[in-house]
Amino acid sequence: MRRSARAILVAALCGLLTSCGHILPFAEPDTESYRPPTAGTTRTPDCMAKNIVTALSGSGSWNPNITVDAPTPGFPPRYFEPVEVLRCERALSADNVLTLDSVRLRGDVDAAMGAFAVPSKRFASGITASCAYEVRAPAGLWFVDASGRAFRPAWPAEPCGLQDEPMHALNELDEVSRTVYSTGYDYDYATVCAGPATTTEFYDTSDSDVSSAVERQRAGEIMLPPALVAPIADVGFLQICTYAGSEDTGTSPAGDETAMGTSFTLDRPDSIELLGYIADAPVAQPCSTPATRFAFTDLRRPDGSGTARITVELDGCRRVAGLGILRELPISAQDILTGDRQ
Repeated sequence: MRRSARAILVAALCGLLTSCGHILPFAEPDTESYRPPTAGTTRTPDCMAKNIVTALSGSGSWNPNITVDAPTPGFPPRYFEPVEVLRCERALSADNVLTLDSVRLRGDVDAAMGAFAVPSKRFASGITASCAYEVRAPAGLWFVDASGRAFRPAWPAEPCGLQDEPMHALNELDEVSRTVYSTGYDYDYATVCAGPATTTEFYDTSDSDVSSAVERQRAGEIMLPPALVAPIADVGFLQICTYAGSEDTGTSPAGDETAMGTSFTLDRPDSIELLGYIADAPVAQPCSTPATRFAFTDLRRPDGSGTARITVELDGCRRVAGLGILRELPISAQDILTGDRQ
């Protein structure tokens, strides 16, 4: 007989279970273990492969000579003995030009590979569920042996998401060198962006709503995004979109209606500082004042993993949504978002 997980209300539904985040904890459906195909090896580990460049830059390759894709990630090959990790990252140069970097990491590489040599898990056959978060693994990651041969590891999965343990193991490695490739794309150039004309993240809150949120936070019952989804101290540079919401609060524009805005870039130190202020912010106080100006950004690490979106009210109640609860927008964070810091 066909089984089905309990219906789940989520912020965003994902069509592919293997690319979604943790399901909400109202049901515990059966799972099964599996192992992806074993990865092939190559003597040309490269961050300039076409599919890696596209994933990191968000567009096609800027260099017509980059035409070859990197091999498909897979399970660690038997008897492979890595000596280092090659991680592909995006960054900004001192003059705000996008770069794609090849970063060599060393340390306890065996432990890092061990975190990838574990079974993946998925829902048992016949179970369906809705998922709350999109999860992306790093765009380009290679384990390299002493001879220069390398493979791309498949990130271990879990139902509706990816496991966090490999990220923690990689964070223990040390950078030993970095090769920088300039794309020529200038992030100082002001670009147009768009946000939803009406937001669903914000709502009127009362004293009882806030008291309940505070108590749930104290009890550890607030559903936070998985660590892989929401980088904080390890976030990369951020692209901030600011825009005005619907001027007519008495109407509800179509769900796909957008408001045009402008975007600007925060360098990585300012991005990390901004997320630190927001992550430490308290539960927002009761409020029912509608906002007219908003900002949003998608949280990504330099390696391309992440994707959680935070949305901010720049006036009205001045709250932040996207990290589990509605939080107060600290003045220091607003100054960064509006360019008013001294």
